[in-house]
Amino acid sequence: QEAFGPVDPGESSVNTFDDIDDYHGYQKSISLPHVENYSVMSTVDYVSSTDPDAISSNQTYFKRITVRVTSPYLSHAVRLSFIFTLHSK
Repeated sequence: QEAFGPVDPGESSVNTFDDIDDYHGYQKSISLPHVENYSVMSTVDYVSSTDPDAISSNQTYFKRITVRVTSPYLSHAVRLSFIFTLHSK
């Protein structure tokens, strides 16, 4: 499997990311008035075309990004997932 994350030269911040897999391992802390101590983390995985919940150890046409938001003010983490594809069908 190819390495995910900002591995291309010059892709050291979200301003220079040019593909969804650049967000693999991305983390950000957010602390603003009335929105304190939130953490945002993301992972990107190849997934199976027939089962998007199954992570594939091989490269596929489907990448799933999962973003988790946690905070001491949340009883459970918020988890959002989205599938990106290069497959045109």
